[in-house]
Amino acid sequence: MWQRIQTLWLVLSIGCMLYVLLGHVPLWHWAVASNQVVTDPLQEEWLGGVRIDNSMLTALLWWVVLLLLVGALVSFRRRPLQMMLVRWAIVLSLFVVLFSGYYAYLRYADYEALVGMRPSWGVALLALSVVFDYLALRYIRRDEELVRSADRLR
Repeated sequence: MWQRIQTLWLVLSIGCMLYVLLGHVPLWHWAVASNQVVTDPLQEEWLGGVRIDNSMLTALLWWVVLLLLVGALVSFRRRPLQMMLVRWAIVLSLFVVLFSGYYAYLRYADYEALVGMRPSWGVALLALSVVFDYLALRYIRRDEELVRSADRLR
């Protein structure tokens, strides 16, 4: 299990996702109009950035993605299941990023001081996690093809 390269990619992906979740890294930042004074405590809270744990659904989906990746990590003997888990993790992690941005925009876009939303470096870590997932999927598929070709030779 640990000697395969896809294990390294899955561990790096899980590490990126845990760092975003447990490090309270913001995914999105709000831009503030220069002539506006922020007085609302809710606005001050959101000026720190939109994090995963701001929405209950986003946090729940985030934990589901982490469980899918851990399940893919430990199911190294069943490669088709492992590939399916990694594919679902990629789709759900992209959905989590888009949903968190959409949720933040719908809920807080009516404040006049908050004029725009831009991605933070948490989104870059999530994109890196998706790249690691893709690389793991690629090497899992390569291992599966190698096993099938060895079975044909027998």
